[in-house]
Amino acid sequence: MTSSGNTKTYVVGVGMTKFERPLTKKWDYPDMGRIAGKDALKDCGLSYDLVESVVASYCYGEPTCGQRAVYEIGLTGIPVFNINNNCSSGSSALMLARQLVKAGQDCVMALGFEKMERGLSERYTDKTSPVKRHMDHMVNIGADPELIRKDLNAMTSDVVKLFAYAAREYMKKYSQVSMDDFVKIAYKNRRHGANNPRATLQRVVSMESIASKNVLCHPITLGQPGLLCILL
Repeated sequence: MTSSGNTKTYVVGVGMTKFERPLTKKWDYPDMGRIAGKDALKDCGLSYDLVESVVASYCYGEPTCGQRAVYEIGLTGIPVFNINNNCSSGSSALMLARQLVKAGQDCVMALGFEKMERGLSERYTDKTSPVKRHMDHMVNIGADPELIRKDLNAMTSDVVKLFAYAAREYMKKYSQVSMDDFVKIAYKNRRHGANNPRATLQRVVSMESIASKNVLCHPITLGQPGLLCILL
């Protein structure tokens, strides 16, 4: 929401579901949207008819899934904008919601959801892969072209490589950074999860355990591991 007379933006309500492991709970994205959206409205004491636009973010779904999720909250005829931007889908939705506020709207909902598979995939194999150029370049500059593990498909393996090789490049650029720093970040995240009833992983794991887990792709180990609605 905007403050009167300027374009400052405030987060006035937040709702979130529990983050579940893929394929472990019988629910669908409309259920996620209903829970998170209504919780966000309850959090700030606003009614849905005050929301002027919704920016919905997701990756695994057909076009206009955002509309279908929003129908669970209300049908007021407002525009719903769907965002698919891979790992930055949620932050992209938040940014665009902020832009709508700056453009003059008083209340905008950013709604993100994802019903994941076990692993990553590309559904439209008859079309040019949007990530193939990146993956090919990664191999051309030295990445191992083979799967990081035989039980992973190519997309999952390549995405792990992207993050792993980025971490290696970071350590190369900043020599003071080591594997221990990444372990500490993972440990910090696991401690947060242990205190968060909506987190998937709710057990504290020691730094020694994280560091000693099987390596997926150096420096990423198996120890370095829903849905959110925000009203502006």
